[in-house]
Amino acid sequence: MSPQVNVSGQTLVSSQKQYVTRRFVGSVKLASSTFDVVCNTNALPDGCKVLKVVAKNLDGRSLTLTVPTNTALITSDTNGGTTAPFGGIKKMVSAPYTRFPTIKVQIPDLLAAPVDAANSTLPLFTVGSFLSGSTDTVQLTYTVRYAL
Repeated sequence: MSPQVNVSGQTLVSSQKQYVTRRFVGSVKLASSTFDVVCNTNALPDGCKVLKVVAKNLDGRSLTLTVPTNTALITSDTNGGTTAPFGGIKKMVSAPYTRFPTIKVQIPDLLAAPVDAANSTLPLFTVGSFLSGSTDTVQLTYTVRYAL
């Protein structure tokens, strides 16, 4: 049995942008217990909006993630100022030896700012460990949305 579909009529031309939602996975090595993630750390597509970040410590048992008030992840205020519409985020988690400590940060689509790889000095967030001098490996999974 071979199914068949017949379509008749005119095709519509759409002028709307087509958006794609993808996941990108990268890893960073902590240097003296912290690492500042900037716009071009894990080669995200230029102009994408980061909707979700999942950080997972693959070596250690603790993890911190700090999103500063001047982050490039979130749009600045509507009055043209440079202050972000929130006071920053700091999450900390620890896990037993049978699990990897994991932190998730979700950003609404309307607040997410397009990431520009040319502005590589703008901070996105900082990952770290409770232990000073820790050199753990942290896996970062980004859920991004961008126009084709």
